[in-house]
Order: sequence, then structure tokens, then C-alpha cells
Amino acid sequence: MGEEEFEPSVGDIILYDNIFINQEHDHIGIIVEIQNEYFRVAEGNIGNISAIVKSPIKTNV
Repeated sequence: MGEEEFEPSVGDIILYDNIFINQEHDHIGIIVEIQNEYFRVAEGNIGNISAIVKSPIKTNV
């Protein structure tokens, strides 16, 4: 499946790049809600605690 065909869903895992150690895939989150231009993502280790954060949807991934 090409990237242009991917539709994220609640429960999908997001891999982030360059968040903590300037490397690919150095942080993860799980989508708990999808809004117009944002995901609500459950993430661990934000200040050593878990949190639900608002993360912009990037269309150039």
C-alpha cells in the first residue's frame, strides 16, 4: 500500500523522529482520537509521565 493510500485509525501506533535523541523512531504514541487537522495521541515519557497530547497531522509523511 502506498503512503498516499494510508488512512490512520484510532489504535494505530505513530512513530516520531527526532524528538529526544535526534534519530529516527525515537518516540511512539497511540492514536486515541482523530480530529480535522490533529490526532489526540497517548504518549509515554513526557516529563516522565504518560499523557494525551494534541499532535498535528502531517500530510508529507
